Parts: sequence; structure tokens; C-alpha cells
Amino acid sequence: MDDNGTIFLLQSRPITTAENSKFLSFLPPGEGFWTFDPTHFPRPLSPWMQQYSFDYATNNSRRIGCLIKTIKFRCIHGYAFTQPELFPPSDFEKLERAASAYWEKKLYEDDYREFTDFFRPACERLQQELRIVDPSALSHASLVEYVGKCYDYALQFWKLHHIYTMPCMAVVGDFMNRMSALTGKDTMEALTLLEAASPESRGILNKQDITLAKMYNGIKRNEKALELLRCEEGVEEDTDYAEESGERVEKLVAKWRDALPEDKREEFDGILDVGRRFFRIRDERGLCTDLSGVGLCRRGIMEAGRRLRDAGIIIQAEHLTVATKAEALSLLTGDLRNLSLEKMGPVDVPTSNVLESRFLYIKNADPNSVPRSLVKRITDNPSKVVGISASNGAVTASVVLVLQDSDLQCVKKGDIIVTYSSSASFNMVIGLCGGIVTNYGGMLSHAAIVAREYGIPAIVGTQFATEKFKTGDMVTIDCSTSSVTRISK
Repeated sequence: MDDNGTIFLLQSRPITTAENSKFLSFLPPGEGFWTFDPTHFPRPLSPWMQQYSFDYATNNSRRIGCLIKTIKFRCIHGYAFTQPELFPPSDFEKLERAASAYWEKKLYEDDYREFTDFFRPACERLQQELRIVDPSALSHASLVEYVGKCYDYALQFWKLHHIYTMPCMAVVGDFMNRMSALTGKDTMEALTLLEAASPESRGILNKQDITLAKMYNGIKRNEKALELLRCEEGVEEDTDYAEESGERVEKLVAKWRDALPEDKREEFDGILDVGRRFFRIRDERGLCTDLSGVGLCRRGIMEAGRRLRDAGIIIQAEHLTVATKAEALSLLTGDLRNLSLEKMGPVDVPTSNVLESRFLYIKNADPNSVPRSLVKRITDNPSKVVGISASNGAVTASVVLVLQDSDLQCVKKGDIIVTYSSSASFNMVIGLCGGIVTNYGGMLSHAAIVAREYGIPAIVGTQFATEKFKTGDMVTIDCSTSSVTRISK
């Protein structure tokens, strides 16, 4: 255990694998340290997703002069582990020249234009190819072909997600550092200037979304559609608050700018402009690729699952969503020659918190090489967690514990969401939330982005919030102390 409280789990021999998670073997998938990644994958990945364990974040690494060559991604019993791989020292001089060129020649502007003018439209065309097809209207033969296409496109969307990871992270990080150096403010304070810079993160309340605008204009002319959508509790934007939020950012920008010498204000404007433009890519790259694209793929696979269920081949339609492409097509065509059939009983699936209490890193090593220090565990106070303040403010409200997709349906206006980590798929309910609390994530995580976008309090990286709080608990989020405290059950 190191001084930061990181646990190093050492294994010198395999542990017998069993259906009980306590006896699962978590031998490293390769040499070196492998980091458990519950931030992106708090639950086990499906078998078809596991087979695509590959290296990601490799795009643009060399071009921007990043020392990280790639991030290896592997699965053990469905749980995701990652390992950064650095470029060899012999490449450092070339990387230094590449980094100098990237910033001095402003090559990041090429990345931005490519993303907005070509990448997003191309992703939309791929989605449209899937969207225009009604799977329920397809013949069996056509559905088999369409399902194969869905599996192929899902993998493509997953890979596309990572193309702009390096540019958006590097440029936003550069914004934080340069703005901090210029103004003397903390790097985390600098992020407050990016509030309302990511309209896509507003989900259904994004007034800049052309498609949503068309849907709204069509629905408001159809009284029957309006009647179906009416309910006692809907998502309604607080326009006064939205205006206040925009005015608050404008005033903050003006205050910081006016405090600078006049000859530094043009530099301030340039840094802010680049930061706000690239900040939105952080969420948009996922929204225009796997989050929406894979959802469309799932639609086709679910239709196939329903037909297989009705034919008595599988028990539930949802079961097909964990099948590999080969398994799904074999079930649809009746060709089972390449399938290995085995009976599976109930499997104990541990939560990421349970697993993380057992390890963060795994490696075969000499126990004498492990740093000895006390490990940071759950705080002594059973009613309080401390994390990272991702936004400003405080709020007291009822908790909704979101551990799976269906839990999102329980969120009501003003509730505080407590979850492992959030993604852009949470956007549909963020407009209802009074606050967000996550076990994992940092200042540039999705929860942090949407909290600043909506101007709601958020504490991220608490590690144990999902263990300490339950649905119905009344808690107070206080961003001034980076804490979440239960006041009643």
C-alpha cells in the first residue's frame, strides 16, 4: 500500500475460479501493473464487448507529442482493466518536436474543424443508416443481415469514440494551466469559466439541437401527441435560472478579464475561446458515437431477441444483448455447429465497490517490494463521504440510488442522484436533478461537466457513496467542503 492509500494485490498462483465471486481468479492479463477501471465500467461488460478488448486512445498521441503511446484495455471476468504504455525513450526527441509544432502552429484548430465539419456529420450518417430501418418490419432473412450490421457498427462506434480523446483532454488541460498561470486562480476555478460551453450535455433541453427542434415543432402541432406526453411531473427548464446562469458566467469572465493588465486581455480571450470550444468535444465525441449509435444497434438486436423468445429459443429477449455476433447469428439461422452449449446457473456478480476493496492494481511481485503505509478506507463517519467538488453550491434533497439503467425511472424533480459514475446517457434526467454524487470520476468526468452545465452541486470521486447512501435518504451536498452528509433516513 502506498502513501496515497493504493492497494497492490499480489498473486503468486491462480485461485480456483467458481461461481462465487470470492473465489474468482484475477491474474493480470499481461506484464506490469493493470488498473481496475470502475469509472468507465462499474459493471461487467457483456461477452461480445469483452472480445473486443483492444488498445485505445492511440489516435493523435504522436501528433500532439503525448508520452502515452496507448492505453491497453483488457477484461478479467468482464471487469475492465487498463494499462498505459509509453513511447520508448528513443522517441522522446521526436515527440518534443511534435508537441512544439502542435501548440506553436495551432494544429489543434485542424482537429476542431475536422471534428465539427467532417467527423460528426460522418457519425450521423452511420446512425442514419441504422435509424431509417424498422427492424420489426424486416423479413427474417433481412433481420439476420441487419443484426450482423448492428454488431459491426457497434464496434465501429466504440472505436470512433476514442479518436478525439487526446486532443480534447490535452487542449482543455492546457486551458486550465494557462488560465491559472495568467490569472493566478486555481486550475479548478478556471473550469467555472467553461459553464454552459457544452450544450450537447443538456440532452433534451439543448435548444441548439436541430433535430430536437424539428421534433418539438412537429409534436406541438399534434394535439394527440401532446396529450400522450402530458404528465404531472415533466422536465421543464427553469428559464429564469438558465438566464441567471449565463449572466453569472458573463460577469465572472468580465471580472477576471478586467483584473488583468490591458496588454494581457487579448491573451485571456484567446485562451478562453479555445477552452470553451474544445470542452464540448469531451461529451460530444461519445454522444455522436457509441452512446447513441450503440443504442440504435441494440434496437435491432432486441427485435431479434424478441423473435427468438417467441420461438422458444431463448427465455428473454434481453439475453441476446450479451451474445457475441457469431452466437446471435447462429441462433437466428439455426446453425449451431460453432457454438459450445453449456448450462449456466445464477452467477454472483460483485459490484465494483466490492471488487475495489480487494484490489486497485494487480501484479505478480515480491511482497517485499510493496510500499508499506496505511490504506485509506471508508471514513469513520457512516453518514458522510468526501470527494471532489465538481461545481459550486449546496443542496439538501432526497437520494435516488442509480445502480442500473432502470433506476433512472425513479428520479423525480429535485432528487440527488448517487451512482458509481455517470455518462452522457444520464442526460435525459439531469434536468430533474438537484445534485449529483459519484463514486468515481474527476473534474473532467461527465458528472462534473453536466453539473457545471446545469449549475447544480456535484461531488465526484467519493469512492463509497453508493455504499453509505440509499434511496430515500435525505442528504446535504456542500461543495464548499467537498462533502455529502446524511441528515435523515
